[in-house]
Amino acid sequence: MQIHRLLIVGDDIYPFRFEDETWAFASRCRPSLDEFHFEDVPAYPLVPDMSHGIGRKLTGGKVVGNCLLPSEYRGEQGWVTCDFENGNPEEVKRRVLSRWAEFGL
Repeated sequence: MQIHRLLIVGDDIYPFRFEDETWAFASRCRPSLDEFHFEDVPAYPLVPDMSHGIGRKLTGGKVVGNCLLPSEYRGEQGWVTCDFENGNPEEVKRRVLSRWAEFGL
């Protein structure tokens, strides 16, 4: 009852890192096509949009976002994650990290 948004993510997403969840939601969950809305379920009325929004206060307001790519259903990951950790050679990462404070980060 207390959860109003649930994201389904793949094995490459660490669910307890806000950055990973946000990235998965923004890059893998297509609005409407990958979202499943539930309005005939008990709501959690303490969520502000439930008690002050346009819908009913005691039902609905639940959505499941599918952040899985089609190949993940077959247990495949046919892509390379392109971020600092996975998309750069060790030498580049070492040089950047050694100057991190110099960059003001």
